[in-house]
Amino acid sequence: MNVSGDPFNTGQSNGRANYLGGSKTLSNPTLNQWFNTQAFAGPAAYTPGNLGYGTFLGPRTVSWDFSAYKTFAITERQRLQFRTEFFNVMNHPNLAIRG
Repeated sequence: MNVSGDPFNTGQSNGRANYLGGSKTLSNPTLNQWFNTQAFAGPAAYTPGNLGYGTFLGPRTVSWDFSAYKTFAITERQRLQFRTEFFNVMNHPNLAIRG
């Protein structure tokens, strides 16, 4: 296993795969298989792959934030505010996608 960050032995840390042709996407993607893995292969040792940078898009980021507050007048010059904030309230997983 190569732990240097160079999975294809190209001398670069951003090695790219070879695109073999066919459909890159699946009609029904899942968390375990988001794209057609049969359409890609590792390049020969010390050669760059032919897949361009940014040619493949991953799942979109979804984040719903919610806040609510109520302000109460105590006196003419003083106010009291109750506030609550929820981040990613739908608890949607946003998986890291690296280009």
